[in-house]
Amino acid sequence: MAVKWSVHTEDKALIKACLCHDRMAQECFYQKYFEDAYRTCNRYLAQHADVMAVMNEGFLKVFQNLQHYNYKLGTPGAWIHRIMVRTAIDHIRKENRITMMASLAEEETTALAVDNEVLSSIEAEEVLIMVKSLPPATRAVFNMFVIEGYSHREIARELRLSESTSRWHLTEAKKRLQQLVREKEKIISA
Repeated sequence: MAVKWSVHTEDKALIKACLCHDRMAQECFYQKYFEDAYRTCNRYLAQHADVMAVMNEGFLKVFQNLQHYNYKLGTPGAWIHRIMVRTAIDHIRKENRITMMASLAEEETTALAVDNEVLSSIEAEEVLIMVKSLPPATRAVFNMFVIEGYSHREIARELRLSESTSRWHLTEAKKRLQQLVREKEKIISA
């Protein structure tokens, strides 16, 4: 027997107040979802100013479309997450940061092979810094595939590139991250 999911009463009341243009409720809603939205945007964009611009644009979309939010499709946080991801992708696309690769051969993706001790010694912030050091298109593909769970077909459609280019970017991200982890490994073992 399936268990019915429902949005907490607090979320429903907050959304209802936001729809009535209650500024205090809107501020509370923004503060409640700010951190998660920031983390999502921060994975896609290297510059803090870009992260904040995308968050502002994303929250504007949230408030403009709040009346369309459907409680049956998931939590408000999950809905906001999807809006932030799409807004970040749109921002990357608008800024022409994605360079198209011509006639790339299909490459099989390989697992990132690194020593588990080194990975356990690397803090989450260091990993984020490593990911942020990737070129924008490569970083976007890596985030969409590894973090968001998009398929290469979905990534290709969203970023307007071929599936083989998406695979190339993922392979390139893994190679570069592996290189950065190995450099970190050398520093730790020295």
